[in-house]
Amino acid sequence: MSIYCSSELESQVNQYFKSQNTMALADSTKALYNAVLRKKLLPFCEENEITKLNEKFTDHMDSFGEFLQHKKVSAHTTQSYLSG
Repeated sequence: MSIYCSSELESQVNQYFKSQNTMALADSTKALYNAVLRKKLLPFCEENEITKLNEKFTDHMDSFGEFLQHKKVSAHTTQSYLSG
């Protein structure tokens, strides 16, 4: 399955990495966040037809947790993704 994401989602992810929130992060941390966003979150959004990350995305957190479990992500890692 190819990774699809709406141009809005792609833009939001790119903006996140240019934001003040990520400026102080180590390169290794940015790389980890990038992998999570692009390899886990974007496919989840595609499957659930989510085209924009906004305050309503929190309504999908239980489903995202289930998605991660289905992908065999450890419970500790899933908790980190959901509480980050």
